[in-house]
Amino acid sequence: MTGPRRAVYAAPVITLYQPPAQYGIPCLSPFGTKVETYLRRVDLPYRTRPGDPRRGPTGKIPYIELEGRFIGDSSAILDALRTHHKLTLDDHRTANLVAYTDRVYRRDFGEHPPGSSKP
Repeated sequence: MTGPRRAVYAAPVITLYQPPAQYGIPCLSPFGTKVETYLRRVDLPYRTRPGDPRRGPTGKIPYIELEGRFIGDSSAILDALRTHHKLTLDDHRTANLVAYTDRVYRRDFGEHPPGSSKP
């Protein structure tokens, strides 16, 4: 009798500490949503746990545990994940898709994005 195949080396699971779900919404924090969306988009294994800001490295949530290190601040978290796993949201984009996206961006917003000061 054989069982299901199992990976020899499992990727370490990232623990994301954020506010608990409320009103059927997984996370009301925009910063927690930002981190969780990145983890889903690059397909990294993660789990969520209710976070206590007093236990986080910056005194705020969200924060993650990555191989025993606690990292706080959503921007620092994304930088650490990009560096550690060498993944970006653009890795799946082909040259044609990049060119098309850039062309549409310039068509819709010109050379300057909305909200920027034009020279």
